[in-house]
Amino acid sequence: MMMHLKRIVQGVDSCNFYGDRVCDTEGSKVEFFCSNNTNSCTGSPYTIADPQYNYSTLNNYMSYADCPWMFTEGQKARVRAALLAFRPGLINSGALTPPSGISPAVACTPTASFSLSPYYGIEQVVFNTINVYSNSSQGDKSFYTDRTCNQQTVVEKGMTYSLQIMGSFANPHTFKAYLDYNNDGDFNDPGETLLTDYTDTARSSITIPSSGIQTGVPLRLRVVADNPAPGYPTFPTACLLNGTAGEGSGQIEDYSVIVSSGSIQSIASGLWNNPGTWNCNCIPTYLDQVSIKNGHTVTVTSAMGLIECSRLIIETGGSFNVNSNGQFKQRR
Repeated sequence: MMMHLKRIVQGVDSCNFYGDRVCDTEGSKVEFFCSNNTNSCTGSPYTIADPQYNYSTLNNYMSYADCPWMFTEGQKARVRAALLAFRPGLINSGALTPPSGISPAVACTPTASFSLSPYYGIEQVVFNTINVYSNSSQGDKSFYTDRTCNQQTVVEKGMTYSLQIMGSFANPHTFKAYLDYNNDGDFNDPGETLLTDYTDTARSSITIPSSGIQTGVPLRLRVVADNPAPGYPTFPTACLLNGTAGEGSGQIEDYSVIVSSGSIQSIASGLWNNPGTWNCNCIPTYLDQVSIKNGHTVTVTSAMGLIECSRLIIETGGSFNVNSNGQFKQRR
């Protein structure tokens, strides 16, 4: 409820420190009908906060009155503060952009040896722009959550990123993390196990390989946090949670990671879709920054369809040609 009693400390309204900490809503007891225009706390008429709209606390969406139609600026600020503090991953959610229609390769659906746990699961995952909070397996009512559709991040070959996995309630967990670099639907290939640890919060620095990985498509990042079964260190796998009969099993979550080739440079004149034109021996994608070097001419034709890159840099002496009906888009 956003109508609240505000405390007075040494004659100063302390709304910044008590209650809901929203200072542009007037303190009030519960009021159910807009026909009552007298504030039961002060005995005076409700303050008109915005004369243009004749707005008062009774019109607050977060009150119990029957005529709500507005949020205040202070409420908006509090919601944004909560979002940034506890749900910043939503700001980078894939739900904010049109779906690409491409998903990571299907992997095993995790199973658990025991029931849901009120004590064990994944409380937070942080990896590049991914920052997601959740609950224990019992709190989420699931051993497994697939977030690949709406929680993804873009990384570059050869760059190093921090991975952090926090266990529920800061309880010690057995942690594992995997990234399906070759997008073959399993986590068995060399280098695909990113982390193995027994602690309350697992941390690791992940360097993205420069070769032997799929670029430009979503890859499956799988994080695992389990109840440490008797006989430590008994670690979970990518497909199976252990746990105990008394306290249940932990949780597994999946995310999408897209690997960008990073900065791509021309090494010769040629067609955009010819790998031999570029130093990566690949075709640039919408994720890549592309540079056309001095003396090189790169051409886009209508037969290529829409050509995209993150950023195009044409150096002095270089040239970029888009033929008639050719399509090119720079994303930034």
